[in-house]
Amino acid sequence: MNVMRVNIIENDLTSAKFLKRLNKMAVPHFKAAKKDGLKSWSIVQTDNKTIIITNWVNKTKMNKFAKAMAPRVAEARAETGGQAWIYSGQVKASG
Repeated sequence: MNVMRVNIIENDLTSAKFLKRLNKMAVPHFKAAKKDGLKSWSIVQTDNKTIIITNWVNKTKMNKFAKAMAPRVAEARAETGGQAWIYSGQVKASG
């Protein structure tokens, strides 16, 4: 069963500066993870919040990626003074 993870990130950077940072820091890893269990990902930007939605083939693959990215995320959070919330759960088919 697919697992979806939603990261909500809030900081004081402008949207353009944060997206530039995100493109440099995270997007290459998302692209590489496509062959290792990441089915899809998307980024939604609002004023000072960014929402990253990822869809994984299973929870194990999602957790492996999250652990690998943890040092980069902690570094970015320290540099930007931002905060984040993470929600994850199974995607159930309907219909």
